[in-house]
Amino acid sequence: MAIAAGTTLSCSDDDCGCRIQVLQPCPHGDSYTCACGHALTPVGSDEAIPPTPGA
Repeated sequence: MAIAAGTTLSCSDDDCGCRIQVLQPCPHGDSYTCACGHALTPVGSDEAIPPTPGA
């Protein structure tokens, strides 16, 4: 599965909860990993990162 620009990824570790948004997909593959060592996986569109206040 290709990760597209704009995709929100969330840590697969339920105790972590971090989220990132892909601005430019990595050309070397789609295996994104959190600093805690768990895989980052796409979240559903209803779970997107809210906009930054004042943005």
